[in-house]
Amino acid sequence: MVWRRLIRIGFQQQSSYAWATVISGLVGTLYAFLYLALWQAVAPAEGAPPYSRTMLGEMVVLTQILGAVALFLPAGLGVHQSVRTGALAVELARPISFYGATISRAAGQLLHLALFRCLPIALVLGISVGLPKPASGLRLAGALLSLGFGIYCALALHFLMGLSALWTGQIRWVHWLFMSITQFLSGGWIPFEVLPTWLRPIAFYSPMASQMGHAVRLYQGIGGSEALLLPLLWAIILSALVHVMTRAALRQVEIQGG
Repeated sequence: MVWRRLIRIGFQQQSSYAWATVISGLVGTLYAFLYLALWQAVAPAEGAPPYSRTMLGEMVVLTQILGAVALFLPAGLGVHQSVRTGALAVELARPISFYGATISRAAGQLLHLALFRCLPIALVLGISVGLPKPASGLRLAGALLSLGFGIYCALALHFLMGLSALWTGQIRWVHWLFMSITQFLSGGWIPFEVLPTWLRPIAFYSPMASQMGHAVRLYQGIGGSEALLLPLLWAIILSALVHVMTRAALRQVEIQGG
């Protein structure tokens, strides 16, 4: 099947950077220790309800492990490079979905990152501070499903970012701004409950939170049904937006003469 082959191609492409990925993952554990120390230093004895001090540490561990596949995706999924080289016209003319092909290759890359970045981080943190256990088996299943929706949302957001290069010329500043906002609003390093009152609902209902934050909350026994429904809702909304923007990109390419 074409999608399976594209996933394999994405995995093989990322394999060229296997050792760099492992080293990057090990460096990522240093950030985990930094955040753990920070929360232990600033969190009051009672934690930040509904988080205890222990749960704040677990939140950091889970976020650092999952961040590579749910937050820190390749900029624009490479779509902006196709725009710059002119290959986008050829990609859009193929008899298969350009979006489907792009996220299939990206899925292969994420699978490689899960094995060579997330797993080393999990091993180091598991040995040093211990891995958090899910609140229950049902919540574990719900968290995995929520994470699946969240990763899809992340893929869609980065695809739209890459496609925006058709109108912006480059996405460096867009990517920098997006990643800065994502780290702040995702709920992975800073709980929604400690944000200012006016910002809390914005962060909670944002697509950034749906990428991973809600899955982590569900895993820890904090999130409810919204931890599944919000990522699903954003997945539907972003799918529709991708469809609209891909058609707009096709018109743009036709206007510019391919």
